Amino acid sequence: MRIVRAGTCALATIVAVSACRCDEELTPIPATGDLRGVLCGDENGQPAFGLTVTLIDASGVEHTASTNASGDFVINDVPVGDAALTINDPSGPRDGEVVIVEDALVEFTDGACRAPPPPPPPVVGSVEGCICDEAVGQWVSGANIFITLAGGAVAVTGTDEAGCFVLDGVPPGTHTLQVQHGVFVEEHPVSVTADATTSLPEVTSCEPPPPPAESGSVQGRVCAPDGETWLSQAEVYVVLADGTRVQTVTDGDGAYDLTGVPVGTQTLTIVKGSFQTTRTVEIVADQVTTIPEDECALGAEDLRIAVVTGDYDRVQDVLASIGVDAEHTTIFDSNYLTGNVDWVNNLIMDYETLSSFDIVFLNCGVGDKSFIGRDGLFPISVNQVAIANLRQFVQEGGSVYASDWAYNIVEKTWPDFVDFAGDDAEPEAAKVGDAPFDITANITDGQMALSLGQNTMELHYPLLQWAVMDSVSAQTTVYVRADADLLDGSTAREVPHTVAFRPGAGRVLFTSFHQEPGINPDMERVLQLLIFEL
Repeated sequence: MRIVRAGTCALATIVAVSACRCDEELTPIPATGDLRGVLCGDENGQPAFGLTVTLIDASGVEHTASTNASGDFVINDVPVGDAALTINDPSGPRDGEVVIVEDALVEFTDGACRAPPPPPPPVVGSVEGCICDEAVGQWVSGANIFITLAGGAVAVTGTDEAGCFVLDGVPPGTHTLQVQHGVFVEEHPVSVTADATTSLPEVTSCEPPPPPAESGSVQGRVCAPDGETWLSQAEVYVVLADGTRVQTVTDGDGAYDLTGVPVGTQTLTIVKGSFQTTRTVEIVADQVTTIPEDECALGAEDLRIAVVTGDYDRVQDVLASIGVDAEHTTIFDSNYLTGNVDWVNNLIMDYETLSSFDIVFLNCGVGDKSFIGRDGLFPISVNQVAIANLRQFVQEGGSVYASDWAYNIVEKTWPDFVDFAGDDAEPEAAKVGDAPFDITANITDGQMALSLGQNTMELHYPLLQWAVMDSVSAQTTVYVRADADLLDGSTAREVPHTVAFRPGAGRVLFTSFHQEPGINPDMERVLQLLIFEL
C-alpha cells in the first residue's frame, strides 16, 4: 500500500516546536488498477465507434469513457475490487462485471463481439486442356500453365504426365493462357465464364512429323561449365526452316541422340534452365555427327547473376564449383547480424537494375530488415514495392533462389506456394528445425534421382536451427523430403526440404539446406544441380 502524509512538519526553531503538527494521522492512497476493452455493436458484432461505457467502482464512484474508431476504451486509476459496468448500446444497454487488480491492466471482453461474416466465395471459372508439342509430336508433361490476372496475381498450375491440366480459380472474362516448358512456349486466348469450365481446342493426336527425306543425327553429352557435372533433361534441338523443331532431351548421364535432322549446316541449341549454348554442325545423310565430349559444357556467356550475401551460406561458392566465372556474378553485400540491408534499395527497389539479371540468389542470413520492418522480432511493415518488383521479375522470366533463413522473403512474396512452419505473421517463426542431426532423406523428383543415381541421401544441418516447411501447393515441385526434428522435441514427418515453383515465366527455388561447412558430397551435388533448375 502506498502511504503519503496529509500534513508536513518543517524544521523550526526551538521556540516554534509547539506549533509543528508532526503527530497528524497518515492517510493511505487507495490501491488502483486500469481497465481497457473493446466494445462492439450488438447488431453486427463488430468494434463500434462512440459507444459509452459507465463503470461503478468498488467505492461507488462512477467513471465513464467512450470508444475510439477501433472500438477501444480505457479507464485509468480505478479502485481495486468488484466493479459493475454498463455499455450504452443504441440497440439496448448491456451490463457486465469486472474485478480491478492493483497496478494491473484488466482486459474486458465484450460478449457482443464476434468474427465478421466470411466474404462470399469469389465468382470464378476454370480452364482445361492438353498440350502437344507438334514440332516433335510429344505431349508436354510438367509444363507451367498460368494466367496473369489484374493486379499482378497469377493463376497457375502444371500439366500432368499425359500433358493435360485443369486451371481453377480464374475470374470470368477474356484472358491469355500461357504455356511454358523450357524453350517450348505457347499462348491461347480463353474466355472464362463463372462456374463453368472452358476447354482448349481438342488435340486428338500428338504424332511426330515425318522426318525429311535426307536427314542424319547428332550425338553428344551436356555438362555444366565445369566440364564435369553431367546434366540430365537438358533440351537439345534444331529449328527448321518452317519454324518447327527437331528436339530431344539428355538422359541421366547427360547424353543425347537427336535424329531426323535435315542435311546441311544446322545450328544446334542446348538449354538447361538459364544456361544455353549453340553449336554449328554439319549433317550428312544417314550418318551420325558426334560432338566431342570436351565440348560438352553449357555456356554462361550471356548469363547475369546477382548474389546477395548472408551470414550462413555462400551460394557463390556453389556457382564457382560448377564453373561459373565471377565475371558473370554481381555481389550485393548484406548481413543479418549487423542489419546491412542496402541490397534492398540497390537491387530489389530499383527495377531497372533487378530486371537486368537472369537469376537472383538470396543466401541464408541475408539482412531483410528493409524488406520486413520489425520492432524487435515482431513485424511492423512489409515492403510492398519490393514484393511487387520481385513478383514482376519472376513473371517476366527471372528466377529467384533462396535458402534457409531467407525464407521470409519467399513467404511474404509468394505465400500461396509454400506453407512454412509457425505463424506467418511472425518473421522468425519457421526457424524451428533442430540441429545438428543427420537425416535420411528421400529424393522425390525423378530427374534429380536420375542425375544422382540414387533415391536417398543424408542431410546434415550444422546450424542450431533451420527453417522448416510444413507443406506445399499442388503447383510446387518437391525435390527432397525427410523428417524434421523440431526444437520443441516433436518430429514433423516427411516434410519438404527443397522445392521449386513457377509463379510466372521464371522460377522460384527454396532449400532449407545450403552451402556451409559440414555438409556432405551428396548435398554439394544436389546444390550444384539445383542451379540448372533456375
